Amino acid sequence: MNTAAPQRTFCLHNDVFAFPNETIWHHENGRALWERAGKGTSDGEKYMRRCFVLTRSATQFWRFARFAPDEARPSATELARCIRAVVSRPLWNSKRQPERVTIPGFANLREASAAEPDIFRSTLGGWWQSYFRIGNWRIILPNGPHHQRAAFSLLRQLLAKDGPTVLWLVNFPWLSINHAVLVAHETAGAPGHFEVYDPNLPDKPQTLVYDEAFSQFNYPPTFYFRGGAVGVRLAYHKLWH
Repeated sequence: MNTAAPQRTFCLHNDVFAFPNETIWHHENGRALWERAGKGTSDGEKYMRRCFVLTRSATQFWRFARFAPDEARPSATELARCIRAVVSRPLWNSKRQPERVTIPGFANLREASAAEPDIFRSTLGGWWQSYFRIGNWRIILPNGPHHQRAAFSLLRQLLAKDGPTVLWLVNFPWLSINHAVLVAHETAGAPGHFEVYDPNLPDKPQTLVYDEAFSQFNYPPTFYFRGGAVGVRLAYHKLWH
């Protein structure tokens, strides 16, 4: 069932997945120990290498789905069909699609993905969608202060025009970070501070900060990153990005 629904504010608690993108390696104080992390999901495999899948999908659910908690919950087959219908819609398509896919039986994405994590994990997309994404070729391009100023300007434009925006955080050729996050909004009263959904840390929003004096983005310390400067590239707003 499809139905129209008005746009709404992205909620960093309700509009994200309840389960994390897990890391391949163990980390300690932001450093990879280069030892395989343990197994996690019910089928014996960790749900990892899907930061792009989760950030892209969260944006697609915000833009293309409508939750109907008063309706009966769907069967596993029907829920999987609904998920596929949402994530098959490209974010870079500039043509508006007012008809949304109805997800019955749940109030929001967090509730649905907490209730049926295996269905979501098996349906959203494979790890290869992160590794073989069309826009990954841009990792070899320069990403200096001039490019970061341009990214900052474009990020603000996209947030105002389209809402939540996926960013690729990368410090190539170094491997300190190579990760996707979803920017929800710029913090009111704090220019250059952006609240983000980090799929590695789904229970707590993170803050990405743009330092105008140095034309540089900074990301806070996490279990997988020591914190500090990150190169930013915008993702999914064009076919080749």
